[in-house]
Amino acid sequence: MWKGQVYKLKEANSVKVLESNEAIRKATHEAIPLVAQTEICNEEKGLRAIIEYPVKTMNINDNRNIYQVDTGPVLLPDLSEQYERTVDSIQLAFVAFNDPAFSDFVVEEPTSILKEGKVLCKVYHYSKIISLMAKNTLFAVN
Repeated sequence: MWKGQVYKLKEANSVKVLESNEAIRKATHEAIPLVAQTEICNEEKGLRAIIEYPVKTMNINDNRNIYQVDTGPVLLPDLSEQYERTVDSIQLAFVAFNDPAFSDFVVEEPTSILKEGKVLCKVYHYSKIISLMAKNTLFAVN
């Protein structure tokens, strides 16, 4: 009955850096696929990471000429220390930004469920916010 999936992949003809809010809003209006890169670093530790991901949610406001990426989950490395195994530094997070110089990450972590001030249980939930200086770049993929 099921003979396997059918892949309908399209190769990109071009990739263009979106360098202004106007360009970002225009690409969003035209439903052009967007990819983001967020570069974070800890200069003191000599650590740097570039996180690359498809933009699944893009919010725009034409009247105010603003945008906001809100997408995930992405793999967020902890650059506060050098880990023996890089995988041990990784957390799941959603990323949000509306500026090329910083990002907010909403990190998944154990979160208490309370009733009348008492902890009933803990669940994994995107509840911890980390704001980092970052270099964000948006690309239009045609």
